Amino acid sequence: MPIRPLDEWAAARTQSLPLSALKGAVVGIDASHYIKQHLLHPSTREPLLVALGGFPFALRNNIERELLLLKDSGVTVIFVFDGLDFGTKNQRPHVSPESVRAFEQAWDLYDQQQADQVVDAFSGAGTPRPESLYRFLQRILHHNDIDYIVAPYSAAAQVS
Repeated sequence: MPIRPLDEWAAARTQSLPLSALKGAVVGIDASHYIKQHLLHPSTREPLLVALGGFPFALRNNIERELLLLKDSGVTVIFVFDGLDFGTKNQRPHVSPESVRAFEQAWDLYDQQQADQVVDAFSGAGTPRPESLYRFLQRILHHNDIDYIVAPYSAAAQVS
Protein backbone atom coordinates (compact mmCIF):
# COMPACT_ATOMS: atom_id res chain seq x y z
CA MET A 1 0.00 0.00 0.00
CA PRO A 2 1.59 3.30 -1.04
CA ILE A 3 2.23 6.14 1.36
CA ARG A 4 0.76 9.06 -0.58
CA PRO A 5 2.69 11.95 1.04
CA LEU A 6 5.96 10.04 0.61
CA ASP A 7 5.12 9.15 -3.00
CA GLU A 8 4.33 12.79 -3.81
CA TRP A 9 7.52 13.97 -2.11
CA ALA A 10 9.67 11.40 -3.92
CA ALA A 11 8.00 12.01 -7.31
CA ALA A 12 8.95 15.68 -7.15
CA ARG A 13 12.60 14.78 -6.54
CA THR A 14 13.16 12.04 -9.08
CA GLN A 15 15.78 12.35 -11.74
CA SER A 16 16.88 10.12 -14.57
CA LEU A 17 20.44 8.99 -15.08
CA PRO A 18 21.94 6.75 -17.74
CA LEU A 19 22.18 3.07 -16.90
CA SER A 20 25.96 3.45 -16.96
CA ALA A 21 25.67 5.28 -13.61
CA LEU A 22 25.07 1.86 -12.04
CA LYS A 23 28.16 0.26 -13.59
CA GLY A 24 29.80 -1.98 -11.00
CA ALA A 25 26.79 -1.83 -8.68
CA VAL A 26 24.78 -4.74 -7.33
CA VAL A 27 21.05 -4.08 -7.56
CA GLY A 28 18.42 -6.05 -5.65
CA ILE A 29 15.11 -6.48 -7.47
CA ASP A 30 11.85 -7.49 -5.80
CA ALA A 31 10.65 -10.31 -8.07
CA SER A 32 6.94 -9.76 -7.33
CA HIS A 33 7.13 -6.08 -8.20
CA TYR A 34 9.20 -6.83 -11.31
CA ILE A 35 6.71 -9.41 -12.60
CA LYS A 36 3.73 -7.19 -11.80
CA GLN A 37 5.23 -4.26 -13.72
CA HIS A 38 5.72 -6.49 -16.75
CA LEU A 39 2.21 -7.95 -16.52
CA LEU A 40 0.71 -4.47 -16.58
CA HIS A 41 2.99 -2.92 -19.23
CA PRO A 42 1.37 -2.64 -22.69
CA SER A 43 4.34 -4.21 -24.51
CA THR A 44 4.21 -7.41 -22.44
CA ARG A 45 0.55 -7.59 -21.40
CA GLU A 46 -1.10 -10.62 -22.95
CA PRO A 47 -4.89 -10.34 -22.81
CA LEU A 48 -5.54 -14.09 -23.09
CA LEU A 49 -3.13 -15.01 -20.30
CA VAL A 50 -5.87 -15.53 -17.71
CA ALA A 51 -7.64 -17.89 -20.10
CA LEU A 52 -4.62 -19.85 -21.29
CA GLY A 53 -2.38 -19.82 -18.21
CA GLY A 54 1.33 -20.45 -18.40
CA PHE A 55 4.07 -17.91 -18.90
CA PRO A 56 3.51 -14.90 -21.19
CA PHE A 57 5.49 -15.33 -24.41
CA ALA A 58 6.43 -11.65 -24.81
CA LEU A 59 7.48 -11.44 -21.18
CA ARG A 60 10.25 -14.01 -21.58
CA ASN A 61 11.80 -12.05 -24.47
CA ASN A 62 11.56 -8.73 -22.62
CA ILE A 63 13.09 -10.15 -19.45
CA GLU A 64 15.99 -11.74 -21.32
CA ARG A 65 16.56 -8.49 -23.25
CA GLU A 66 16.62 -6.49 -19.98
CA LEU A 67 18.98 -8.97 -18.32
CA LEU A 68 21.36 -8.77 -21.26
CA LEU A 69 21.24 -4.96 -21.20
CA LEU A 70 22.04 -4.91 -17.48
CA LYS A 71 24.86 -7.42 -17.91
CA ASP A 72 26.33 -5.46 -20.84
CA SER A 73 26.15 -2.27 -18.74
CA GLY A 74 28.18 -3.86 -15.95
CA VAL A 75 25.27 -4.01 -13.50
CA THR A 76 24.90 -7.10 -11.34
CA VAL A 77 21.35 -7.94 -10.31
CA ILE A 78 20.00 -10.24 -7.63
CA PHE A 79 16.31 -11.05 -7.68
CA VAL A 80 14.59 -11.54 -4.34
CA PHE A 81 11.45 -13.67 -4.17
CA ASP A 82 8.91 -13.68 -1.36
CA GLY A 83 9.02 -16.73 0.88
CA LEU A 84 6.30 -18.00 3.18
CA ASP A 85 3.12 -16.02 3.59
CA PHE A 86 3.20 -16.29 7.36
CA GLY A 87 0.10 -15.56 9.40
CA THR A 88 -2.43 -15.83 6.60
CA LYS A 89 -5.42 -17.77 7.88
CA ASN A 90 -7.28 -18.01 4.59
CA GLN A 91 -5.09 -19.87 2.11
CA ARG A 92 -7.61 -19.54 -0.72
CA PRO A 93 -6.71 -16.79 -3.17
CA HIS A 94 -9.04 -13.80 -3.14
CA VAL A 95 -10.84 -13.18 -6.41
CA SER A 96 -12.99 -10.10 -6.76
CA PRO A 97 -16.61 -10.55 -7.86
CA GLU A 98 -15.99 -8.14 -10.75
CA SER A 99 -13.17 -10.30 -12.01
CA VAL A 100 -15.33 -13.43 -11.80
CA ARG A 101 -18.13 -11.72 -13.76
CA ALA A 102 -15.69 -10.47 -16.40
CA PHE A 103 -14.19 -13.95 -16.72
CA GLU A 104 -17.63 -15.57 -17.10
CA GLN A 105 -18.67 -12.97 -19.67
CA ALA A 106 -15.48 -13.60 -21.63
CA TRP A 107 -16.19 -17.33 -21.77
CA ASP A 108 -19.78 -16.61 -22.86
CA LEU A 109 -18.42 -14.52 -25.74
CA TYR A 110 -16.03 -17.34 -26.56
CA ASP A 111 -18.94 -19.78 -26.74
CA GLN A 112 -20.67 -17.35 -29.13
CA GLN A 113 -17.50 -17.27 -31.29
CA GLN A 114 -17.02 -13.49 -31.03
CA ALA A 115 -13.23 -13.49 -31.26
CA ASP A 116 -12.52 -9.74 -31.13
CA GLN A 117 -14.75 -9.21 -28.11
CA VAL A 118 -13.29 -12.28 -26.38
CA VAL A 119 -9.79 -10.79 -26.36
CA ASP A 120 -11.07 -7.52 -24.88
CA ALA A 121 -13.18 -9.36 -22.31
CA PHE A 122 -10.32 -11.57 -21.11
CA SER A 123 -8.08 -8.52 -20.98
CA GLY A 124 -10.51 -6.94 -18.52
CA ALA A 125 -10.78 -10.10 -16.41
CA GLY A 126 -7.56 -9.34 -14.54
CA THR A 127 -3.99 -10.55 -14.41
CA PRO A 128 -2.45 -13.51 -12.63
CA ARG A 129 -0.77 -13.04 -9.27
CA PRO A 130 3.00 -12.53 -9.61
CA GLU A 131 3.62 -15.48 -7.28
CA SER A 132 2.08 -17.81 -9.86
CA LEU A 133 4.91 -16.92 -12.25
CA TYR A 134 7.83 -17.33 -9.81
CA ARG A 135 9.00 -20.69 -11.19
CA PHE A 136 8.97 -19.40 -14.76
CA LEU A 137 11.05 -16.35 -13.82
CA GLN A 138 13.44 -18.51 -11.79
CA ARG A 139 14.01 -20.73 -14.83
CA ILE A 140 14.84 -17.68 -16.95
CA LEU A 141 17.23 -16.38 -14.29
CA HIS A 142 18.92 -19.77 -13.94
CA HIS A 143 19.25 -20.11 -17.72
CA ASN A 144 20.89 -16.65 -17.88
CA ASP A 145 23.19 -17.22 -14.84
CA ILE A 146 21.48 -14.52 -12.78
CA ASP A 147 21.50 -14.97 -9.00
CA TYR A 148 18.30 -15.00 -6.99
CA ILE A 149 17.31 -15.73 -3.42
CA VAL A 150 14.06 -16.67 -1.75
CA ALA A 151 13.47 -14.65 1.40
CA PRO A 152 12.18 -16.45 4.48
CA TYR A 153 9.02 -14.36 4.38
CA SER A 154 8.76 -10.98 2.63
CA ALA A 155 11.29 -9.91 0.02
CA ALA A 156 11.08 -6.32 1.29
CA ALA A 157 13.43 -6.96 4.22
CA GLN A 158 16.02 -8.60 1.97
CA VAL A 159 15.91 -5.89 -0.70
CA SER A 160 16.25 -2.97 1.73
